[in-house]
Amino acid sequence: SSVPDDRDIALNNRGVALMGYFDYAGAVTVFDEAVSKRPDWLDARINLAIALKNRQQRGDEQLALQELAQVLASDPGNVRANYVAGLLRLYLGEIEAAADHFRRVVEADPVDAYAQYYLGQCQLRLGDREAALAAYATATELDPYLRSAYYGAAQVLRQVQREQEASDQLALFERMSANPRARLAEFKYTRMGPKSLALAVDDDTGATEVTALPGGALFAEPVE
Repeated sequence: SSVPDDRDIALNNRGVALMGYFDYAGAVTVFDEAVSKRPDWLDARINLAIALKNRQQRGDEQLALQELAQVLASDPGNVRANYVAGLLRLYLGEIEAAADHFRRVVEADPVDAYAQYYLGQCQLRLGDREAALAAYATATELDPYLRSAYYGAAQVLRQVQREQEASDQLALFERMSANPRARLAEFKYTRMGPKSLALAVDDDTGATEVTALPGGALFAEPVE
């Protein structure tokens, strides 16, 4: 049966705990065991993809995408699988594919500020500045503390010579640097949005998000 039992749930949740301590290699081992036992358990397979993505050994991105492809083959609208696939495609420079994944996410969950932000990143790299600006604006409306969206908007506005508006957005970005509630969207575990986190499962198999400890220098990108 593909329905996880108490031992499967405990195994999955052990993997989530390891992610919380940034032990990505350990989490890969645990989630791989969970998936081997229950190949149709999509949440565990997505957790395995997330652990692979963060482990960052050679070829891990492609292994993660293979796991997500299996999820999406059986559940094309799976929001978390599309989100994580979008992050991986964006990181690998496959921008059109990444944008497609993020479009599916924002259609299903239009109030996810991180998804709007990453869609804006894709649109900017595809040359659609107006769409990128709209996505960044939506992101800041949904989450005024997501600093990266102000910076993204400032970049676009500067490119289209709207200098005063660009300065205003940059000022907001800088003003929030000392605000403890403000955050950056970065390619680091815990900083890519709630849908990028491994999920623990309760006893009736309902998935529940579990946030790891803050920090972790994975997929680091320079912040300007």
